[in-house]
Amino acid sequence: LVSVSEAMLADGPAAVVFVQDLSETVRQRNDLQRERDRATQYLQIARALLIKLDVQGTVVLVNERACEVLGYAEHELLGRNWFDTFRLPGEVAEAKALFAEVMSGARPYIEYHESQALTRSAELRCIAWRNGLRLDEQGRIDGLLSSGEDITERRRADAELHALAAQLEQRV
Repeated sequence: LVSVSEAMLADGPAAVVFVQDLSETVRQRNDLQRERDRATQYLQIARALLIKLDVQGTVVLVNERACEVLGYAEHELLGRNWFDTFRLPGEVAEAKALFAEVMSGARPYIEYHESQALTRSAELRCIAWRNGLRLDEQGRIDGLLSSGEDITERRRADAELHALAAQLEQRV
């Protein structure tokens, strides 16, 4: 592929033509799109929730699985504050304060943790999160990237097993 441009001079069009070979640019763009498609496919297979928050806790990236679990469309989540949207009202202030300390570098981030997320339908889902700080070009913290697994059913099954075990102990 080539790009052709005609130069304009003060007294009208010139016979000068600029030709630029765009083959390498197009190839690189296609390679990048294939890599993006492959990464998206891997994330969908893994069934992982993927969310990126900026330093204020605003959702700046979210994948299809996260939207599915949380009950929102992507365009509804982007730009929302994570804590205002997905934490129980009594937990918001404390969670925001902790997050602000992590984003300022005053507190180390927690690589793995489990927390509850309030869905659009007001259901609490237990999510196991793996977190990584994101840094800008100058090495400053510019957000948090989190990959999550919905472990709600596993936690419910564990609770039922514990209850049954307690009942058995009482009978013995």
